[in-house]
Amino acid sequence: EIAINEAKQAIDSFVDEVEKSKTREDISNQIEELRKEIHEIRESKGDSSEILEKIDSSLNSIAEQTSGLFSSLKRYSKGIFDIKSKIENIENSIDEKRAIADRDYLTNMKNRRGFKKDLEAIEVEYQEKIQENYSVVMIEVDEFQEIRKMYGNDAGDLILKYFAKVLKGYISVGDSTARYGDGIFLVSLPNRNLQEALEFVHKFKEKVEHTKFVYRNEKVLVTFSAGVTDRKGVENFIDIVDRCYNMLKEAKKEGRNSIYPDIQKG
Repeated sequence: EIAINEAKQAIDSFVDEVEKSKTREDISNQIEELRKEIHEIRESKGDSSEILEKIDSSLNSIAEQTSGLFSSLKRYSKGIFDIKSKIENIENSIDEKRAIADRDYLTNMKNRRGFKKDLEAIEVEYQEKIQENYSVVMIEVDEFQEIRKMYGNDAGDLILKYFAKVLKGYISVGDSTARYGDGIFLVSLPNRNLQEALEFVHKFKEKVEHTKFVYRNEKVLVTFSAGVTDRKGVENFIDIVDRCYNMLKEAKKEGRNSIYPDIQKG
């Protein structure tokens, strides 16, 4: 990516220099000579035909050079713009591949890699004191492997996709979601402390309880357990996901449909 940017900058600089060059060197020198010759005509009391011939010759020379220069510029510019177009296509392809690399193939949510980038951006704001705190929630669909065993992998995938859709539709602008594991999801909640994150999870729990999950006309019971922590609950932001996972494990010890906040904060 850096190499592509440097190449584009070099091409842009070259184009600028080529375009500027048409007013430099030989042409500007010849124009200066014309000015002198015109001045001589004004000062001359005798025959000025010789000077006029010089002017005419100089004008023809300028016209020829300008024509040749413009033809060269046109050829060079076309080639350069073709190269720029190819570079832009490469950049777009790289962006598309990067976007795919950051997405989960099944749910079209961010994956671990994509979530890590989002979390890093949130952390920058936290360090710059733009936001006072933020929270992370780890959600796991209860007994998801049992759902797969009972209804099959296709059913499991459909349940997972629908659960992801419900979750994505529930979060607010600025929040981020990701699929962390087979039936595990992460949610980042910028500018929300632990208590506010708990309120979010409890309300989402009610949303799931009132959502029908159906496979082949058969209702499937779907609940989830969740671990919740906030940035102030950990020393380093890279530990926040691990801390949240520990909270999730504590929630699962209490049975399905449980929510466990960071004991350091709650």
